[in-house]
Amino acid sequence: VAVSPNITEGLRCVALSHANNEDPTTAVKYLINIAKHPQEGKYRVLKKQNSRFMNEVWLNPGIRGMFQAIGFREYDKGLVELAAVSDETLCALLQLLQEL
Repeated sequence: VAVSPNITEGLRCVALSHANNEDPTTAVKYLINIAKHPQEGKYRVLKKQNSRFMNEVWLNPGIRGMFQAIGFREYDKGLVELAAVSDETLCALLQLLQEL
């Protein structure tokens, strides 16, 4: 089930990310892959056991909040997933990428 993106919250989280000096490099790579391949699930499912994802994305409050604002959700299986990518989600994702 797709979650409608909250662009206002996403922009607030981008500002928080900047204020915290969080490095968005890895997050940008993930989001670009999703934008290029919106229907391929392998780009929308991220494993929390991946130390790079955890340290450079999920443990940074601003970047994590931005991912959640786009529609990423955390699941018990140790996964963070963006269930579906609508046109609205892609537009929000691309707008947030420009702000990073």
